[in-house]
Amino acid sequence: MKSLRAYAALSIKLPLDLALIAAAILSAYYLAAEFDFPRPLSKGTPEVSVYINVLPILWIAYVWAAHSFNLYRPRRAGSYGSLLIDLAKVHVQMGLIAFFVGFYFRQHSYSRVIISTFFVINPIVIFLHHLIWLARERRLFMEGVGTRRCLIVGRGSMARSIAKRIRKHPWTGLEIRGFLDAGEQSDGVTQKNDVLGDLDDLERVLEEHGVQEVIVALPFRDLGVLPEIDQRLSRTNVGVRSVLDLEAFNTFSREIADFDGLQVINLRGVRADGANAVIKRALDITLSATLLVLLSPVLLGIALTIWLTSGRPIIYVQDRVGLDGMTFPMLKFRTMVHDAENKTGPVWADDSDNRCTPLGAFLRRTSMDELPQLWNALKGQMSLVGPRPERPVFIEEFRKTIPRYMLRHRMKAGLTGWAQVNGWRGKTSLSKRVEFDLYYLRNWSVWLDLKILFLTLLRAWRRPKENPYGESGAITGP
Repeated sequence: MKSLRAYAALSIKLPLDLALIAAAILSAYYLAAEFDFPRPLSKGTPEVSVYINVLPILWIAYVWAAHSFNLYRPRRAGSYGSLLIDLAKVHVQMGLIAFFVGFYFRQHSYSRVIISTFFVINPIVIFLHHLIWLARERRLFMEGVGTRRCLIVGRGSMARSIAKRIRKHPWTGLEIRGFLDAGEQSDGVTQKNDVLGDLDDLERVLEEHGVQEVIVALPFRDLGVLPEIDQRLSRTNVGVRSVLDLEAFNTFSREIADFDGLQVINLRGVRADGANAVIKRALDITLSATLLVLLSPVLLGIALTIWLTSGRPIIYVQDRVGLDGMTFPMLKFRTMVHDAENKTGPVWADDSDNRCTPLGAFLRRTSMDELPQLWNALKGQMSLVGPRPERPVFIEEFRKTIPRYMLRHRMKAGLTGWAQVNGWRGKTSLSKRVEFDLYYLRNWSVWLDLKILFLTLLRAWRRPKENPYGESGAITGP
């Protein structure tokens, strides 16, 4: 029945799409030929038959692209945004195919005005068609037409989570009949009266409740029962879906790539990667170079004052850990007396540390001692925004005591970060800093970087006097 409905939908939607493509090319032609829109044709008005004859090329290109991106698949759980993205991909591929075919086999010189207008009109009308179709289909689902009865295998938090989402979005067309206990290890959080049995009852439950879809929602620790579930379901014709417990891996991104026929999930990729890394690097170069020039009088003034009050060195170079756990020489204005760690060894320090010079205490309080790190950012050793770097000697301790601490090194260290502008700096909880750093890694965007930089300027002279959560913490470096 499911395949028949999908075939019926395709048999209607595809011809309508092809008709809309014909209407779009004719509309583009008459807008240019009759109304000089968007501008008059420079080489005269061609015959309409020239553009009617190009329709087969456009149709073939569209069908090929729609098949490549599986445009007509059922969209019970898809969003309108995913539909828009798929249609954009289809039209890009359609345009490339039509361009190459027309370039090698054209018999006429096609107007760029008409073709450009077509590739503006056509995506809009096709998207509106699919949007109306999807909205109509979801309205029918909400009215109970064409719904599919489903069984959730599992009774723990994952099963509860997927059930909550299905009930929250009735337009998916799924009706939950109950849960199946998948083993003794499942954390029983569902109501007992919702549990229809265990794995031994699977076939009976499917038949008694007329189940058409099975959703496997098991925690990572229970995946050992999957072979048994697969064996039992192989004797039925129900649809099967699985919800992966990727949260067990503290994932950042969940990109799926094809590796020689294997579907590989990248669990710890970050959003600031690939093209985004280029954008972030360009922002770092532009802003750090600009700030170095604008702040050069301030930098020279601080350097001269340090030299006059406490001599050399002016710049303090310290190894810190950055991207991928690699160390780099981080620059700071020297704020302490000479050889400050000879007696104490590597220790955390604060603004009132008796090893600080009077000027050093002021520089630390205002964070102006960090300004030389603009050079680190310009060189690419750091970024303007990112998790604050720490010393290798402290990281050996933190990685053992602070869960997920090392995940911070999936991105370049920064002069400022999401944790810092939210008050988690100085004598505050290290675990909370890690929490905010990981949020930043998961949700990175250029706008978030700009927001953090703006908040840094507003809060540059505001330091928390105590941890608002009452947790003990450490100061991140001398």
